Amino acid sequence: MGIDLNKVFKEPVDVILSEPQFFVLPVIPALLYLIGDIINGAIGSIFNLLGMILEIMVDGALVYMAYRLLKTGSTDYWEGLTIAQERLVDLLIAAVIIGIGAFIGFLLFVIPGLIWLMLVVFSIPILIIENKDAVTSIKESINLTLQYGSDVLVYVIILVLIVFAVQWILGLIPYIGNFIATIVVSPYVAVSLTMAYEQLKEESGEALEF
Repeated sequence: MGIDLNKVFKEPVDVILSEPQFFVLPVIPALLYLIGDIINGAIGSIFNLLGMILEIMVDGALVYMAYRLLKTGSTDYWEGLTIAQERLVDLLIAAVIIGIGAFIGFLLFVIPGLIWLMLVVFSIPILIIENKDAVTSIKESINLTLQYGSDVLVYVIILVLIVFAVQWILGLIPYIGNFIATIVVSPYVAVSLTMAYEQLKEESGEALEF
């Protein structure tokens, strides 16, 4: 079966709307980005950098929250943040490796960069859910993606299009459009990725346990 596209794109909307906690954590990096955009210059860049670091941690926390909710029926943003903080070093290392790979890939006529991003798409769920280090998480994401190549390709393309459309539409709102987009997109992507990853693990006969 691979990835149930209908489920991984529709159910995250219901999940995050039923659990307002998912919107709490993204407010922090979104606010830093907003301040950075308003201030500009060197100080603005510092706020944007802090926003990027916190967004990486928040993304990890949201994945844990989604996983906990799927397995137990409840979630806790503070627990998610604690787990992400404990694994922050690996989250940052993974983000740097993924970013460098994407940068090099995009320099090589874009397509290699897109392929790289598709291969590493499950790195954060693996890192958070299975408590793997950064390099191992990236390797396992690549192996899993290669195993279910066509399913993951279609999934990633649709996910990117959805994210782009939401960010573009909300970005039209003066001043606070990007702020709102960050708060909305981050939890949606985290829940969707967690669902897709869980489905692929179940398909491979390695069901995840909480």
